[in-house]
Amino acid sequence: MSWSKAVPLPSTVGLDGSLLAIADRAGYVAFWTYGEDRRFHREYYEQISDDWPSHLAWSDWRQVDDYTCEADLAMSLTDGSVMLLPMQRNFDPEMRRWTLELGEVQSVSTQDKRVLTAIRWIDDLLVWTKSSTVHFWSRTRTPHRQWDGLRQVTLHRIGDWAGANSLFPCIGIQSIADNSILVTLSNLSTHLIEHINTEPTLASPQRVYDLTLSMRDVFLETLGGPYTLQNLDTQSLTASTAGWAGLGGHMAIWASEAINFHNQFTVTEAKRRTVLTLTDFGSALPQGGRSVREQLVQILEGSPRLLDRSPTAIFAPLTLRITAEPRTSGVINTIIETLSARATSIVPTPSMLRRDDLRRLLWSSTELNARRLEVVLLYWLMSFYPERKTDLSKLLSDASRDIDQNFVASLIMWVAPHMEGYQEISPTSKDYQFLRLLVKASYDVIVDMNSLTDDIITISSTTGMGTESERQEVKDLCPVCGEGVEPIEEGYACSKGHEWTRCSVTRFLITQPNYRICLSCPAIALLPDRLIRTPIAIDERGKERDWKRFRTPIDRTRGDWLVQEVLEAAVVCVRCGGRWARTM
Repeated sequence: MSWSKAVPLPSTVGLDGSLLAIADRAGYVAFWTYGEDRRFHREYYEQISDDWPSHLAWSDWRQVDDYTCEADLAMSLTDGSVMLLPMQRNFDPEMRRWTLELGEVQSVSTQDKRVLTAIRWIDDLLVWTKSSTVHFWSRTRTPHRQWDGLRQVTLHRIGDWAGANSLFPCIGIQSIADNSILVTLSNLSTHLIEHINTEPTLASPQRVYDLTLSMRDVFLETLGGPYTLQNLDTQSLTASTAGWAGLGGHMAIWASEAINFHNQFTVTEAKRRTVLTLTDFGSALPQGGRSVREQLVQILEGSPRLLDRSPTAIFAPLTLRITAEPRTSGVINTIIETLSARATSIVPTPSMLRRDDLRRLLWSSTELNARRLEVVLLYWLMSFYPERKTDLSKLLSDASRDIDQNFVASLIMWVAPHMEGYQEISPTSKDYQFLRLLVKASYDVIVDMNSLTDDIITISSTTGMGTESERQEVKDLCPVCGEGVEPIEEGYACSKGHEWTRCSVTRFLITQPNYRICLSCPAIALLPDRLIRTPIAIDERGKERDWKRFRTPIDRTRGDWLVQEVLEAAVVCVRCGGRWARTM
């Protein structure tokens, strides 16, 4: 099976569109999608070949127009051949649903009866491995790739210990720098292939041996613990590695255990264990050639949609690199200078053309996503460089101000058109309280309100906040003692010392246990009603029907439907794009 990335169409923010492909031994491939009702739906089931597809790999989606993307699903068959299944993903904006169109299966590599052990796309380059060989396929020549068609690189034995050969299955294909890849076999022998954009060639034997020896040393180091036998003959041990994950840059993580081929057992069955290893290869791998500044600018300028990828994952290669760098002032000075140069006084106001779609208002702006990424990085830097907290706090304050301005402006633009049917809003409803807090925040947060004046007046007239004195009357009362709540250094408190935290989405005081916290910043938000855990609904035959609450639209006759819509639109943290975690 293989799961594609989210479809990156600007018109489908909040509608994932990714596909889970599952192949079976009959040669059929099923395509499943995860819908808004939080259930899987099978969109397609088709026989692709008479042989068994053993490995699947998705390419990145390529945008065709505003509502269409295309991608390729690479499949390796048990006869040793490689096939390519092109497809298009189309979005219907009126029905708000996806359709799938499959193309004709294309042959990339003919059968040679050798089973593939791994297959992966690296940008637009397809890479797969067989016993002792690595194969490359490029569809066309491009400005950065000077060849097309098929290429093959033969791997060689490395080392003189047991199992030091290139016949083991591949467990990892990792992009290194801009023109090299690292192929790792299950015995932890590594093979560095260079010049993949001109003519893929194996790196020099000495360089490959040094890298493999480093891996071998890391593996043997894990055998020196108290739970292994003493006086081991390490030459007879082979690493059996089940998993590998490249973390970007020169970092990788894998899980392995020792095997002795003299008796086909692990070191000792009674003391068998699997070791999870995180390693920084450092200078053992070719350097990427990009400085910290260039890497940071590339992340911020190419900021992906934060609904599809978390800031923690985006920054993992950079933060791991900073952690491994010598702790000098050069790195942090470079980052502060880069972020200071990028700082702007105001983030662009959300487009008026998208005001009916709250999720697009909140999550489609690349400039705003970049500011959110800066917030995540700044919080991490403040913990890693506490001595520079003053400089970093100033940048954090500027970025947070811009994000708050954009968020409040987005809510005002979305709420205002709904006020026509809200002339008799109840003063005791949650929506009434939310609107009053929103109007007050617009005067406190937004610097330039010229483009939003009419919308603010519309909301103010509904909630009776047309004058400055009326806006000043909007105060929260302490739920415990009834005293007014004022901001303090961290949070809010009344005159009697009762401290509270505000919801980062609705600005309500959090007075109940049903809330969520951000994993990347200190933000806290209330849970929408549909996400609060309730007893699972079942029908009279015992079948689960809990999914129906997600399919049913929010009832717009209730007095808090605006609040519920806003809370559900905050799929991830509105301040930094971080992932939410429930507290209960």
